[in-house]
Amino acid sequence: MVRGRARFAASRFCFDGADRSRCDRHLGILSTAPFRKRKQRNAPALDLFWVRPCARVYDPAFFVLSLVLCLASSFPLFRSQFRRVGPDVNHLASLPLPLRPIGGRPLSIPISGFSPVLCPQQLMSLSPQAKRALVTGGAGLIGSHIVDLLQAQDWSVRVLDNLEPQTHRDGKPPWLQAAIQNGAEFVEGDMRDREVVESALDGIDVVFHEAAYGGYMPEISKYVAVNSLGTAQLLEIVREKNLGIRKIIVASSQVVYPEGTGECSQHGLVFPGLRPVEQLRRGDFSVRCPACQSPTKSVPTPEFAPLGGETVYAITKLDQEKLVLTWGRQVGIPTVALRYSCTFGPRQSIFNPYTGVIAIFCTRLLNNLPPVIYEDGEQTRDFSFVEDIARANLLAATSDQLDGKAVNVGSGRATTIKRVAALISDALQIRLAPEGWLHAGS
Repeated sequence: MVRGRARFAASRFCFDGADRSRCDRHLGILSTAPFRKRKQRNAPALDLFWVRPCARVYDPAFFVLSLVLCLASSFPLFRSQFRRVGPDVNHLASLPLPLRPIGGRPLSIPISGFSPVLCPQQLMSLSPQAKRALVTGGAGLIGSHIVDLLQAQDWSVRVLDNLEPQTHRDGKPPWLQAAIQNGAEFVEGDMRDREVVESALDGIDVVFHEAAYGGYMPEISKYVAVNSLGTAQLLEIVREKNLGIRKIIVASSQVVYPEGTGECSQHGLVFPGLRPVEQLRRGDFSVRCPACQSPTKSVPTPEFAPLGGETVYAITKLDQEKLVLTWGRQVGIPTVALRYSCTFGPRQSIFNPYTGVIAIFCTRLLNNLPPVIYEDGEQTRDFSFVEDIARANLLAATSDQLDGKAVNVGSGRATTIKRVAALISDALQIRLAPEGWLHAGS
């Protein structure tokens, strides 16, 4: 486990999730670094009105209309006149919004409290005819909750999933069957199958690209083929077939950061590399400043932190977000990459090797085996409830504020692995002392 990746930096704002009896959490949607300029965003392709380049207009009245619409696609101030907050997203205004200035404390401010003059384009509704979504990986943990949320918001939903046997041993899970009964269309197929992907994209307005092959197993070619090449193929199809896709949201991950961010008393914010094995063998688990080698304090990781790839899976996730964002800028279609923190919740498969520490601890305790804690258990993670992650996707789909950006999504709070083991043990009422590996002094 990477020790320093504590939580994401709260660079602008985050949304609190609803209170729940068994867990205390909130959703953090955190914007990119302040040096990103407005002109880098892909807002034009989100306009409600647009004209195909191949359209032939002869009537003078239609020519004037075409000219007006072209201007609307070119100037943000002109464009804002066509953007309104729609009723399908107005219910989100009731969510509390802690405003998190860098280095400041959260202030609970509702969305409605923001002046429309200051942020006139914060939320943008899609017409009923433009609410057709494709959710790739829609049978999985995050994808299935996105499907549920979209259906609750009266979206027309299509699910593309290959029902990976390692995760879905019994075929269609109950939640997928329920979604189909509620009107969702299901396409069983693989991201590597061009014909299947092309068919799944037909008639779609917004793509939530959640499908990926995950884990730490040595199947290098499969990771690259499904994640990197599968994403590239999807983008190729959209462009080559001139499909009417209006936005693509891709699932990225905190794994794109090689290590967490540290704060050094001498050098301020630093981005340490991976800790040497010899240091760990000595029982020294601290994350040290790369300049002076002093121990650092773990702090939230901002989006402008250096990116890397310490596993094949991490490399392919970085591939996915860079492909989607670069492609979006080139073709003028809005794209967003959401870097999820550690996600947990119902429907989490215990058979998937990438299932996460919560499911692993639960499985061991239910089999009367103690949780295994690496190092000293003080390494921290940002844990986010899956319904909050789904809400982040909906907000990214209905807002143009994040277009063209890679965005951290998390609670903004750090929890130690030792604390997670204790909480799960108490919840299950199975109290077995954790076993350790590579403890200090071992």
